[in-house]
Amino acid sequence: MTTRLLLSGLRDLRSLIVAPEGDLVDQLSLQLIRIGCHVRHAWPTKALDGDGEVDLIFTGQLNEHQHNTVCDFVNSFDGTLTVIAIVEYESPTILAKIIELGAHGVMTVPFDANKVLPTIVTARSNSLQLSNLLEENRKFRERLNASSIINRAKVLLMAEKDMSETQAHKYMSELAMRSRRKISEVAKEIAALSP
Repeated sequence: MTTRLLLSGLRDLRSLIVAPEGDLVDQLSLQLIRIGCHVRHAWPTKALDGDGEVDLIFTGQLNEHQHNTVCDFVNSFDGTLTVIAIVEYESPTILAKIIELGAHGVMTVPFDANKVLPTIVTARSNSLQLSNLLEENRKFRERLNASSIINRAKVLLMAEKDMSETQAHKYMSELAMRSRRKISEVAKEIAALSP
């Protein structure tokens, strides 16, 4: 995603603040509204729902049960969710929770209104880049798996039907075209037939 698209899309972000009501939530909500984001507040954490209508989540320091609920909520998303942790103090436990949460950015308390927009922009950029890398990785693994299955099927055809590698590949390609399927699907069937 280009910088221009990232910045122009800020106003469309659906944000969720998961923290107890108070000055922090009020100030953060006000800043998000000024940016143009849609703002929702969920407290207690059992009020979280998996409706998928969230692009950006801010979450504060929570007890173990609340932290686990927020982690489950974050992990339930298929799309790109940007997570920003709100930190009041630093400790190894807090840092571990930030890592467990998979936070893309961190905001410190006391609240500074001038840090909200830069934090959102960098965190959103981080989460989008990570999402793109994960998608590329998934596609690469699929291609690698398909290639492995095709090679295994070729070896089987070469051994059982006394074909050359080129002939085995051509045979599977023709089967795939006739049945209007991918060659990897045909190769999977051939590989499954072998003992």
